[in-house]
Amino acid sequence: MNTISISCGVLAATILGPAHAVQQDDGSLGPALAKARGPVFAAPVLLTADGVEVNSEDEQLYPTPVLFDVDRDGATELVVGDLWGNLFRYERVTREDGTRGWGERDAVRYHDGAAIELPNW
Repeated sequence: MNTISISCGVLAATILGPAHAVQQDDGSLGPALAKARGPVFAAPVLLTADGVEVNSEDEQLYPTPVLFDVDRDGATELVVGDLWGNLFRYERVTREDGTRGWGERDAVRYHDGAAIELPNW
């Protein structure tokens, strides 16, 4: 089964697909949902980075995550912005057990080292 991970706020959900069903002789849709009913979501989970829930320390207002290759090294980082204009990045890491995740939080910075801030007002 193919899975696609998406994020909503700081919550991540997994879409299980494809979800097609053929009506059975008894009128039921069988084991899967009909395509017209939309995707099937797994239970949401909090995003974590370096073992800590994203936004647990910063209390960002309306945190919005996006995947983007900030440093142009070919690997996408998790970038989380908020209403106040703060931008934080989390490097993708591979743990000792082989699982992948996000590392420590760091501010997104200009080339001179100053933190980038993009106020929303």
